[in-house]
Amino acid sequence: MSFLVGATKIAVLALSIMGTTATVGIGLSYTLKSKISEKAREKRIAERNERVESEKKAKLLQQQRRIEAPLVNKTFKSETIFKKIEGNGSQCWEWKDGIKGVHTALEEEACKKKVQEIWGENSVTQPEKWFKSDPESAISFFVENLSLTWDKYSLLRSEEKDNWETGTFLCSHKKDKDDKELIVISCNKKSSSYYRRR
Repeated sequence: MSFLVGATKIAVLALSIMGTTATVGIGLSYTLKSKISEKAREKRIAERNERVESEKKAKLLQQQRRIEAPLVNKTFKSETIFKKIEGNGSQCWEWKDGIKGVHTALEEEACKKKVQEIWGENSVTQPEKWFKSDPESAISFFVENLSLTWDKYSLLRSEEKDNWETGTFLCSHKKDKDDKELIVISCNKKSSSYYRRR
Protein backbone atom coordinates (compact mmCIF):
# COMPACT_ATOMS: atom_id res chain seq x y z
CA MET A 1 0.00 0.00 0.00
CA SER A 2 2.81 2.27 0.67
CA PHE A 3 3.69 1.70 -2.90
CA LEU A 4 0.29 3.03 -3.94
CA VAL A 5 0.54 6.05 -1.67
CA GLY A 6 3.99 6.82 -3.11
CA ALA A 7 2.72 6.42 -6.66
CA THR A 8 -0.25 8.67 -5.90
CA LYS A 9 2.03 11.31 -4.43
CA ILE A 10 4.25 11.12 -7.49
CA ALA A 11 1.23 11.34 -9.78
CA VAL A 12 -0.16 14.36 -7.86
CA LEU A 13 3.27 15.99 -7.90
CA ALA A 14 3.65 15.30 -11.61
CA LEU A 15 0.18 16.72 -12.33
CA SER A 16 0.92 19.75 -10.21
CA ILE A 17 4.23 20.33 -12.04
CA MET A 18 2.51 19.87 -15.39
CA GLY A 19 -0.28 22.28 -14.38
CA THR A 20 2.21 24.88 -13.23
CA THR A 21 4.28 24.42 -16.35
CA ALA A 22 1.19 24.69 -18.54
CA THR A 23 0.05 27.80 -16.68
CA VAL A 24 3.50 29.39 -16.96
CA GLY A 25 3.66 28.33 -20.60
CA ILE A 26 0.27 29.86 -21.32
CA GLY A 27 1.28 33.03 -19.46
CA LEU A 28 4.58 33.25 -21.33
CA SER A 29 2.82 32.52 -24.59
CA TYR A 30 0.27 35.28 -23.90
CA THR A 31 3.03 37.76 -22.92
CA LEU A 32 5.10 36.85 -25.96
CA LYS A 33 2.07 37.09 -28.23
CA SER A 34 1.20 40.47 -26.71
CA LYS A 35 4.77 41.76 -27.25
CA ILE A 36 4.76 40.59 -30.86
CA SER A 37 1.38 42.28 -31.45
CA GLU A 38 2.66 45.49 -29.85
CA LYS A 39 5.80 45.47 -32.03
CA ALA A 40 3.70 44.84 -35.16
CA ARG A 41 1.35 47.69 -34.17
CA GLU A 42 4.32 50.05 -33.59
CA LYS A 43 5.77 49.07 -36.96
CA ARG A 44 2.43 49.76 -38.72
CA ILE A 45 2.14 53.15 -36.99
CA ALA A 46 5.72 54.06 -37.94
CA GLU A 47 5.11 53.02 -41.56
CA ARG A 48 1.85 54.99 -41.68
CA ASN A 49 3.56 58.09 -40.20
CA GLU A 50 6.37 57.73 -42.72
CA ARG A 51 3.84 57.43 -45.56
CA VAL A 52 1.89 60.49 -44.30
CA GLU A 53 5.14 62.48 -44.03
CA SER A 54 6.16 61.39 -47.52
CA GLU A 55 2.75 62.44 -48.90
CA LYS A 56 3.05 65.83 -47.17
CA LYS A 57 6.47 66.39 -48.72
CA ALA A 58 5.14 65.38 -52.15
CA LYS A 59 2.20 67.81 -51.80
CA LEU A 60 4.52 70.64 -50.74
CA LEU A 61 6.81 69.95 -53.67
CA GLN A 62 3.83 69.84 -56.03
CA GLN A 63 2.52 73.17 -54.66
CA GLN A 64 5.97 74.73 -55.00
CA ARG A 65 6.21 73.55 -58.60
CA ARG A 66 2.73 74.94 -59.31
CA ILE A 67 3.83 78.31 -57.95
CA GLU A 68 7.12 78.32 -59.89
CA ALA A 69 5.79 76.82 -63.13
CA PRO A 70 3.60 79.76 -64.13
CA LEU A 71 6.62 82.05 -63.90
CA VAL A 72 8.56 79.82 -66.27
CA ASN A 73 5.74 79.37 -68.79
CA LYS A 74 4.01 82.72 -68.42
CA THR A 75 4.74 85.44 -70.93
CA PHE A 76 4.38 89.03 -69.86
CA LYS A 77 3.72 92.14 -71.82
CA SER A 78 6.91 94.19 -71.84
CA GLU A 79 7.32 97.84 -72.63
CA THR A 80 10.18 100.29 -72.89
CA ILE A 81 10.35 104.04 -73.34
CA PHE A 82 13.55 105.87 -74.17
CA LYS A 83 14.34 109.45 -74.99
CA LYS A 84 15.34 110.08 -78.57
CA ILE A 85 19.03 110.79 -79.07
CA GLU A 86 18.38 113.69 -81.38
CA GLY A 87 15.54 116.13 -80.86
CA ASN A 88 12.77 116.02 -78.31
CA GLY A 89 10.35 113.25 -77.69
CA SER A 90 10.46 109.61 -76.83
CA GLN A 91 10.28 106.30 -78.55
CA CYS A 92 8.03 103.55 -77.14
CA TRP A 93 8.18 99.83 -77.81
CA GLU A 94 5.88 97.04 -76.68
CA TRP A 95 6.12 93.27 -76.74
CA LYS A 96 2.79 91.45 -76.43
CA ASP A 97 4.17 87.92 -76.10
CA GLY A 98 7.38 88.35 -74.15
CA ILE A 99 10.69 89.97 -74.93
CA LYS A 100 11.78 87.21 -77.32
CA GLY A 101 9.03 88.12 -79.78
CA VAL A 102 8.90 91.05 -82.19
CA HIS A 103 8.40 94.49 -80.65
CA THR A 104 5.90 97.03 -81.88
CA ALA A 105 6.87 100.71 -82.04
CA LEU A 106 4.03 102.94 -80.85
CA GLU A 107 2.93 105.88 -82.97
CA GLU A 108 4.31 109.24 -81.80
CA GLU A 109 0.96 110.39 -80.32
CA ALA A 110 0.38 107.10 -78.49
CA CYS A 111 3.92 107.30 -77.12
CA LYS A 112 3.38 110.90 -75.91
CA LYS A 113 0.18 109.81 -74.19
CA LYS A 114 1.99 106.94 -72.43
CA VAL A 115 4.78 109.30 -71.28
CA GLN A 116 2.17 111.69 -69.86
CA GLU A 117 0.37 108.82 -68.10
CA ILE A 118 3.58 107.79 -66.37
CA TRP A 119 5.38 111.10 -65.71
CA GLY A 120 2.65 113.72 -66.15
CA GLU A 121 2.80 116.96 -68.12
CA ASN A 122 6.26 117.83 -66.84
CA SER A 123 8.37 115.03 -68.25
CA VAL A 124 11.58 116.33 -66.62
CA THR A 125 11.47 113.33 -64.30
CA GLN A 126 11.37 110.94 -67.26
CA PRO A 127 14.52 108.79 -67.28
CA GLU A 128 16.51 108.27 -70.46
CA LYS A 129 15.63 104.57 -70.48
CA TRP A 130 12.55 103.04 -68.86
CA PHE A 131 11.55 99.38 -68.96
CA LYS A 132 8.65 97.42 -67.44
CA SER A 133 8.36 93.63 -67.51
CA ASP A 134 9.12 90.49 -65.53
CA PRO A 135 12.70 90.17 -64.17
CA GLU A 136 13.79 87.50 -66.69
CA SER A 137 12.64 89.58 -69.68
CA ALA A 138 14.34 92.61 -68.15
CA ILE A 139 17.60 90.67 -67.91
CA SER A 140 17.34 89.63 -71.58
CA PHE A 141 16.57 93.19 -72.67
CA PHE A 142 19.39 94.77 -70.67
CA VAL A 143 21.95 92.16 -71.78
CA GLU A 144 21.16 92.95 -75.43
CA ASN A 145 20.69 96.72 -75.17
CA LEU A 146 22.66 98.03 -72.19
CA SER A 147 25.53 95.56 -71.68
CA LEU A 148 24.18 94.07 -68.46
CA THR A 149 26.79 91.75 -66.94
CA TRP A 150 25.91 88.39 -65.37
CA ASP A 151 26.75 89.60 -61.85
CA LYS A 152 23.78 92.01 -62.06
CA TYR A 153 21.17 89.32 -62.85
CA SER A 154 20.43 88.73 -59.17
CA LEU A 155 19.87 92.48 -58.72
CA LEU A 156 16.95 92.43 -61.13
CA ARG A 157 15.48 89.40 -59.38
CA SER A 158 15.62 91.15 -55.99
CA GLU A 159 12.84 93.30 -54.56
CA GLU A 160 14.26 96.75 -55.12
CA LYS A 161 17.62 98.40 -55.68
CA ASP A 162 18.80 101.95 -56.19
CA ASN A 163 21.86 102.98 -58.15
CA TRP A 164 23.31 99.99 -59.90
CA GLU A 165 25.39 100.34 -63.03
CA THR A 166 25.26 98.82 -66.45
CA GLY A 167 27.50 100.14 -69.20
CA THR A 168 27.37 103.94 -69.08
CA PHE A 169 24.03 104.01 -67.25
CA LEU A 170 23.06 104.35 -63.61
CA CYS A 171 19.80 102.50 -62.95
CA SER A 172 17.30 101.62 -60.23
CA HIS A 173 14.34 99.29 -60.15
CA LYS A 174 11.28 98.51 -58.05
CA LYS A 175 8.19 96.30 -58.13
CA ASP A 176 5.37 97.61 -60.29
CA LYS A 177 2.62 99.05 -58.10
CA ASP A 178 -0.16 97.41 -60.15
CA ASP A 179 1.35 93.99 -60.85
CA LYS A 180 3.85 92.66 -58.27
CA GLU A 181 5.22 90.10 -60.75
CA LEU A 182 6.61 92.95 -62.86
CA ILE A 183 9.47 95.35 -62.22
CA VAL A 184 9.99 98.90 -63.43
CA ILE A 185 13.54 99.97 -64.27
CA SER A 186 14.71 103.54 -64.78
CA CYS A 187 18.16 104.39 -66.17
CA ASN A 188 20.01 107.63 -66.87
CA LYS A 189 23.44 108.20 -68.38
CA LYS A 190 26.13 108.67 -65.77
CA SER A 191 27.01 112.34 -65.48
CA SER A 192 30.58 113.60 -65.76
CA SER A 193 30.49 114.44 -62.02
CA TYR A 194 29.80 110.75 -61.37
CA TYR A 195 33.11 109.84 -63.02
CA ARG A 196 34.99 112.59 -61.15
CA ARG A 197 33.82 111.25 -57.79
CA ARG A 198 35.41 107.91 -58.54
